[in-house]
Amino acid sequence: MDLGLWNMLNINVDAYQERRTSILMTRAYVPSTMGLTAPVSANVGVAEAKGIDVSADYNRTFGKAWLQARGTFTYAASELLVNEEPEYAANMKYLSRVGHSLGQVYGLVAERLFVDDEDVKNSPSSISVKPAAAISNTAI
Repeated sequence: MDLGLWNMLNINVDAYQERRTSILMTRAYVPSTMGLTAPVSANVGVAEAKGIDVSADYNRTFGKAWLQARGTFTYAASELLVNEEPEYAANMKYLSRVGHSLGQVYGLVAERLFVDDEDVKNSPSSISVKPAAAISNTAI
């Protein structure tokens, strides 16, 4: 929808809602008896997306000077409705991606735990396993 007011203000509003089917996704389970080494993909997903875009432009002339302002607003949301995944037990439903946003990050992200190698050397040990280099140098 486009709306112009007083020959100075223009407003544009766009809204959308979309349901997509047959989304190409990596198969959750492929039997090892098939002998495949590469991931197998198939058109098995269903997703829904909706959103709105609003923009406004203001233009005004004051003699030889002019003023122009522009603003935009965008809201978009998506939801995965069907995903090929195992049937999770009731206490493990949090592993399912169904019902979540398509671009949602899963898992934990660990950034900047250590600044440099010196920081690693001076930190307390968090594991009780010897590094691989120390194991390979020991006589068996």
